Amino acid sequence: MISPRLRALRSALGGILLLAGLLVAAAPVLAARAAAADTVDTLKQRKVIYLGVRADQPPFSQIGADGIPTGYAVALCGEIVQTLRDNESIPDLTVKYVTVSADSRFDDLGSGKIDLLCEGTSVTLQRMQKFDFTLETWISGIGLMTRSDVALGNIRDLEGHRVGVVGSTTTEGSVRAALQHALVTAEVITYATHVTALQALIDKKIDAYFGDRDTLMALRQQSKDPAKLKLSEEIMNLEPYAMALRAGDNRLRYDANMTLARLYRSGKIQDILHAYMPGAEPGSLLKAMFILQAIPDL
Repeated sequence: MISPRLRALRSALGGILLLAGLLVAAAPVLAARAAAADTVDTLKQRKVIYLGVRADQPPFSQIGADGIPTGYAVALCGEIVQTLRDNESIPDLTVKYVTVSADSRFDDLGSGKIDLLCEGTSVTLQRMQKFDFTLETWISGIGLMTRSDVALGNIRDLEGHRVGVVGSTTTEGSVRAALQHALVTAEVITYATHVTALQALIDKKIDAYFGDRDTLMALRQQSKDPAKLKLSEEIMNLEPYAMALRAGDNRLRYDANMTLARLYRSGKIQDILHAYMPGAEPGSLLKAMFILQAIPDL
């Protein structure tokens, strides 16, 4: 017969072994988060921050005619870099831009190839399981662009048509789900970039193209003949944008959030918006986002 004391010792030993097992299992995750949290210390050592930018996502992130990255999100990242120089005492911090794609961007961030993703990045719960995000930077919606000579105005008109979308994006998933929900049978063709998708639309390889509505507006404006392209008034859904960074990167996220909150409080965000979207005015939803996220310093 096992004595009460021996039974208690066995129970305690079992609990210790279970705890040890859990700690061993969690060690890689904890190590990864600890490593991610050292980004600011790394910046102090190497004096360079790697910013991930897109080549063709106007007005948020694109490579300009001079070969220099430009756009609303790129400008916000520039403001964050200045805060790092001042707040973290890295006055000689320099910037290196790394061009990423819709398909590679999160792999590049997770692997350490880039430190901050500077583009129009949709925040989703699934992405939040693996990455952290700053305060929201924009609210956008999925739009539909067609050629002007095609009578297509909404998703219900797409029965039997070929539609394009950039692959590995939230837009792709939303479009497929919307087509299924509307019981519309259409062939969805994915493209690597907005440029290739837009050219496919112009060349009549597809009949419609889905993307961020603000990006579609900018692409239309930058095209050789904007009159040949039209945007539907219908907006499929709304998506919040933010800067993505590695999970547990708390110091970098704090500096980024402090930067954004100050831009929203001071109203400087309006100047940045107008610089990259001339003539555009923020709608009531975007204005509310700026107000709600103008978090005070104290």
